[in-house]
Amino acid sequence: MRCHPWYIRRILHVIADAPFAWDSQAIDDIDGPTVGWHIALMIEHGLLTGVDMTAHSKSVGLSFINCRLTWRGHDWLAVTRDAQRFEQRLAALGEEPHLDTLYQLLLRDYQLKQGLLGHES
Repeated sequence: MRCHPWYIRRILHVIADAPFAWDSQAIDDIDGPTVGWHIALMIEHGLLTGVDMTAHSKSVGLSFINCRLTWRGHDWLAVTRDAQRFEQRLAALGEEPHLDTLYQLLLRDYQLKQGLLGHES
């Protein structure tokens, strides 16, 4: 399975909007196993924390409970709020974008928009 940045963005937003710690499950058009696999990647990348319940789960695929965003996850959330900019940057990076490169581009856009950097000439 390939890592899809759109799934990462969507899962981050769902978890951030949850009133309590979130448990992995299907989200809209993203099936449960795909969500679980992306959550595992997000935990490895430091965007989320969560408890791996795969060995105790009767469902197919990876299963996590008590998922919440880390500080880095909140940073990712902030720079991915602009869906149009996210899609533009994602398209510019091609078929298999590097997540850290995508983040750096989005972070720069965010900082420019917030007036935290000088304007480009």
